[in-house]
Order: sequence, then structure tokens, then C-alpha cells
Amino acid sequence: MRQSRICQTCGKEFIAIIREKTGNLGKFCSHSCYVASIRTKLSPILLHELYIVQNLSCRQTALKLGLQQHNGSEVVRKALKEYDIPVRSAGKAISVRMHNYPFKINPRLLEAHPMWKGGKINRKGYTAIMRPDHPRANKSGYVAGHVLAWEEAHGKYLPDGYVIHHLNGIPSDNRPENLVALPDKKHKHVLKAKGDRIRSLEQRVTQLEAEVVLLRVSLEKNQGIFYLEEYHGK
Repeated sequence: MRQSRICQTCGKEFIAIIREKTGNLGKFCSHSCYVASIRTKLSPILLHELYIVQNLSCRQTALKLGLQQHNGSEVVRKALKEYDIPVRSAGKAISVRMHNYPFKINPRLLEAHPMWKGGKINRKGYTAIMRPDHPRANKSGYVAGHVLAWEEAHGKYLPDGYVIHHLNGIPSDNRPENLVALPDKKHKHVLKAKGDRIRSLEQRVTQLEAEVVLLRVSLEKNQGIFYLEEYHGK
């Protein structure tokens, strides 16, 4: 279907085609008019404000400027390079995208997944439980199991700057009596003292193993002398 329209750039009348998927009409009589309209929006000051100051992605910047969504990001990226505005690396762009579009979890979809195992996982001996609404939840919605166990036992959230220490050194043992909340700095001192003690015990074990070897060799020699004397006595 066609309809007469006025070009938003040059003001000429043209015949616009209604798009079947969206039902929208074209706004420009030619591609050159479209590019000219973009140039009026892509000022270096505005690009710097949106992309650098507001820390928006290329896609968000394009949407703010009213550019077409399917190629707006590429138009913005080319304009940034043209105006010598530093373009983010791929890794930095992903970080910005994750920050601007936080991961939202639908518990119903998770529970319906065939690999659902009750929302509990084990990482390096530590238990993590699915609690997407918890203030300490990571991007995947999981919270450390020892944190939840301590909070349940004390009836409050773990204070900021505090970590949970396992007294017996077993990360999977989340009994309340095995958990103690420590300031992060103090916890680092505890871990250092624990590491020093472990190294000391390891050295002692190595020393004892060497003494056992010497005793075994000495015992074998003495047994040989004993058997020899017993043979001659016969």
C-alpha cells in the first residue's frame, strides 16, 4: 500500500510504502535525506554526553537520538570514530551492557527447566543457593549458602564489609555453630595465620616422614643381625 507523504529533510512530497511487518510509513524520500537527518542529530557534544558522560551503549545512544534500531548502533559507532571519540573495547562494551540491562530471573522458568536441581549448586566446595531477590545475589541470582545459614541463625542480613569464616575449615559445613562473621580485614589476618600454621604442620609432617624412613631402615638392619645370630647359634 502506498501513501503520499512529505520528506522530513527536504520537504518534498513523495510516495511512501507502508511496511507490511510494522505498518509504518517512510519518513524520507531518499537515503541521502535520511543520512542528512542523522547528521543533524549526531553532534559531537551530544554524542559525548550520551556515550561518555551518561555511559550509554551505542544502541541506547541510537535510540535516544531516534535512529532506526536495525542499523542505529553502527551509525553511532561510525560517528564516534569520525569525531575522534574513543570507542569502547568489546569487553568494556559487554560490561556496560550488563550494567544497563541487569539480568532478570524468572523463577517459574527456572523450575520448569529439565536441568533444575532445586536451585542449589556447589562451587569449589562452597554451596550456593538461588535467591535472586537477596541483596548479595550475584548476576545469576545465587547467594553463598554459608551467608544464608548465618543470616537465618541471627535473624538479620550480614553487615556490609563482613564475611563468613568456617571455624573447622570445611566450606560445605554450614552449621550455625561453625560459622562466624568477621570484618574482611580481620578475616584476611585469620587466613594468613591459618596458612602459616598449615605450612608449619606440613614441615613437621615431612620431618616425621623422614624419621620414619630412618627408623624403618635401622629396624631392618637390626633384624638382619638378629637372624644371623640366631642361625649361627643353631
